[in-house]
Amino acid sequence: WTVPDLIEDIELPEIEGLQSHPSPEVGEYRQVKLRWTDKRLALAARSQPYGTQDNRRIMQAGRPDDTEALEVIEGVLTLSDLKRRLAARHLGYDVETGADILRVPLIVGKDATLRLTTGDVLQLSREDGAFVVNFGKLEIISGEIVATSRFEGETREFAPFIATVGSGTVRLSDATLRDLGFGFTAKYAGFSILAHTTMQPGDRNFLDNSRFDGLVAVALVGVKHAEVRGNRFFDMRRNPLLVSQSPNAVVEGNLFSGNTPTNAVRVANGSSDTRLIRNIVLEGARAGLLVSSGSDGVLVSGNLIWRRNGGGIKLHHVRCGRVQRNAILDDKQKGVEIRTSPDSVSYTHLRAH
Repeated sequence: WTVPDLIEDIELPEIEGLQSHPSPEVGEYRQVKLRWTDKRLALAARSQPYGTQDNRRIMQAGRPDDTEALEVIEGVLTLSDLKRRLAARHLGYDVETGADILRVPLIVGKDATLRLTTGDVLQLSREDGAFVVNFGKLEIISGEIVATSRFEGETREFAPFIATVGSGTVRLSDATLRDLGFGFTAKYAGFSILAHTTMQPGDRNFLDNSRFDGLVAVALVGVKHAEVRGNRFFDMRRNPLLVSQSPNAVVEGNLFSGNTPTNAVRVANGSSDTRLIRNIVLEGARAGLLVSSGSDGVLVSGNLIWRRNGGGIKLHHVRCGRVQRNAILDDKQKGVEIRTSPDSVSYTHLRAH
């Protein structure tokens, strides 16, 4: 078997209550207010809880000594708004793909929304140091955000990223994100949602029916009740999905494929009562699903894990974990491994080589 053989006709499990989110009504749009600001302000908000690692690489990206960033103060910003308001110096056009290329960092304020819908393709220019930091709402409904160039393997050099911080919330549905992220931290992983002690979100985060291709990782850090359902993760450069300090997450019906260097899903650092249900994990290194570091009461059920260059499922230093009715096929190490995890149980699995 090969990965294309397995996924050619694959259908992810139907998930009760999962629907693609409809495009917003026109009446929701408010007058958009924009201003120029300093990109160092957005970096500072993440440096307080998450440190300064890789910040210098962001400052060195783009034009020398240019700290300019575009901030959306309020209203709903669309790609059409960007086209109308930005000069070619800040928003270019790719004649080969027809995509619009953002050449400046974009900051979404706490009272603002960035919204991409069907047919919208926004490229973030690696050469110009473009990125998106969201303190408000990020809504991508059948739209795309991609980097202008692709990395092979992990890299420490700058690449565009999308980070939602503190008060920000995310709703992805049928979206595509490609080739984002750099370094080894969650804050620049490609697509990250990061809590902040002084900024609380007003809503939950939903990632559904979307495609993540060639990112470093999708990282949820300090986020409660996030839902990650029905997505496809391809050729991620680190662990495709990190759930850290994020209790009560639901990770259901996702497909993870490609030769990733580490765990497909990593639930860590007190992400208790998370549910890993009916996911499909194909190939990659180490355990497919890892639950660790005080993430107690996690349910791992109904997952299919195939041909891992490591184990299938691992629980490490957790309590009261439940691992049940998973199919683990042709992996090279243990099917289910439970270590230093009192009151955890494992039963009724299909295991084959």
